[in-house]
Amino acid sequence: EVQPWPRSQAAMRCEPEGDVIAHMESFLGPIDGGWSKTEAGERLPFTVLRFSGAPIPGTATFVTLGLSDVALALPGRQLVRQEFLVSTYDRFHSASIVTALHDVAVDAARRGDALLRGSVCAGPFGLPGVVTDLYCAIPVFFPDSFHVWRGSDPPTVFVWLVPITTEEHRFVEEKGWESFEQILESQDPDLLDLSRLGLSLQ
Repeated sequence: EVQPWPRSQAAMRCEPEGDVIAHMESFLGPIDGGWSKTEAGERLPFTVLRFSGAPIPGTATFVTLGLSDVALALPGRQLVRQEFLVSTYDRFHSASIVTALHDVAVDAARRGDALLRGSVCAGPFGLPGVVTDLYCAIPVFFPDSFHVWRGSDPPTVFVWLVPITTEEHRFVEEKGWESFEQILESQDPDLLDLSRLGLSLQ
């Protein structure tokens, strides 16, 4: 488990990455809180920040901080920096979301490989409902200008981790991410709802 720290400490803890924080806050609003230590007081490799009211009232967006200090490899030997985010309704408990985000960030840094659009991080992550895995997507709830922060070299790309079911994960593997996103567009599920039902994949 990770230990939250209050809003009043946000600016102090985020000074080293101030520019990327300013980018986040310009689109997500002020930092509402964050997690940087375990319950035992041990420092985590990365911080997870919480922004209230983003993308809409009654929701929150959780974003990693510090992963972008690590350059990750793309196919073809190009490099990119990334931070990961999850957006959901306020009613869902933060702990499992924060833990999932942090674990995915640690794994990406360990492997040294960037997460690509359409890839899936296999769980389970202890999320509520029937969602088990995390699908990598463009953060379409936010303006295009949020998606990439160009103040780093190479630029930092924000990756939306969308909670999906085991069956949806299997569909992505068998049919491809383009087909999956077509179904998302046609069925228009509420992707902010961690307790949503799975898609109709027939």
